[in-house]
Amino acid sequence: MNKNRFRITLIVIIACLTILLGVRTTIWQDQQTFDLFISLAFSIAFSLLCKIDAAILKKQVLRVFLAFVFFGWPVMFPLYLIWSRGLKGILLNLGTVIGFIILFGIGSISTLMIIQGLQN
Repeated sequence: MNKNRFRITLIVIIACLTILLGVRTTIWQDQQTFDLFISLAFSIAFSLLCKIDAAILKKQVLRVFLAFVFFGWPVMFPLYLIWSRGLKGILLNLGTVIGFIILFGIGSISTLMIIQGLQN
């Protein structure tokens, strides 16, 4: 598979996981098994995204850094974006946060609308 296509696929997977997290939060308040699955999926997706993105940008990423991304992606992925792109990385971080909020909201609000529609 082409590296660019793989990177886009990972971004789409992360977007779907974010929507799924919004749905989960709306339906179940305490679901630890599902949270474990989502956390593991986010960790794998962000680690792979860093590895593929670094290969596309022709930058070297140590495996130990990928392990740090796996275990601490909410902090390490933004640091990776700043390291790999400089000032553009800050804008990408802002876009990532806004994207998370919007996609999470889409998942939550659409689930609430479906639940309200089923109750009427």
